[in-house]
Formats: sequence, structure tokens, C-alpha cells
Amino acid sequence: MKIKAIITGSTGMVGEGVLHICLNNPNVESVLVINRKSCGVNHPKLKEIIHKDFMDLTEIEEKLV
Repeated sequence: MKIKAIITGSTGMVGEGVLHICLNNPNVESVLVINRKSCGVNHPKLKEIIHKDFMDLTEIEEKLV
């Protein structure tokens, strides 16, 4: 069974490490990152959403379904 991962804060030290582990893991099908700024990583498994206000997710709600 393949895993789909969602990571917030992938520009920080821990989040960046988790992101790279997920991208290199063959059991992870796709990775969605939600950040305030771009993580600067380009990978076929990766989809990135830039969102400034984590207290209000209504703007990106449809992308999370």
C-alpha cells in the first residue's frame, strides 16, 4: 500500500528532513507540502501549496480534499 504524505513546515530543519525521507521512500506515492514560503525542491512526487495564514485555511480547503 502506497502512502500519501502531507507536511507542514518543510522549510524548517525537521520538516526538510522529513520531506527528503518521504521523497526518497518508494512506499510514499506523493507528498503535499503546505508552507509559508517555497521549499525550493523540485520532484515528481511533490506538490507544494504556499499559504501565509495557517489560522485560516478556507482559501486552500478544496486543495486538501
